[in-house]
Amino acid sequence: MQYVWWVLAPMKNSKMIALTSLSTAIAAVFVSLGNTVPLVDYSLFLIASFAVMIPILKGSYLGGILASIASSIVGLMIMPNFITVLPYIVFFAPYAVLLCFLEDKKFIEIPIKSIFFIVVEIVMWKFANFFVSFENMNLPIWALMILGIGVLFVFDFLMKRIRINMIYVLKRIIK
Repeated sequence: MQYVWWVLAPMKNSKMIALTSLSTAIAAVFVSLGNTVPLVDYSLFLIASFAVMIPILKGSYLGGILASIASSIVGLMIMPNFITVLPYIVFFAPYAVLLCFLEDKKFIEIPIKSIFFIVVEIVMWKFANFFVSFENMNLPIWALMILGIGVLFVFDFLMKRIRINMIYVLKRIIK
């Protein structure tokens, strides 16, 4: 078996490039669909993040990072409205990479994911303040962050379950 320096997996270079480009195309399609169908946009962003996981689950972290960056750029190029792609760029694509990277690191997994989610919440909050006024909101920002971290743990549990199923399916499909 040949080991490639940027893949760190026993897969040939051309096969990993093809897998990364295929996952990029799948993710870009779902990001584009998420921007055009307003009621299921976050669900389609979630499916796009699953597509970003494919190269990572086959051993290429760089392939997953490149797939998330490329699908974000394609989503920005297709959709003229930056705000509709922002949740995928800021949360869904990086979280898919982070989930796979931190899977075996049990002690630092929860603090790093919590910090990531707080940073994402702050970025989205600051960006949303440009367009919508939140002055009349009765709930303080720290309460929203605690509520958001609780939602993150439920989301994280579901993502882990789906990741386990994806590993099983990918082992059967991609040799």
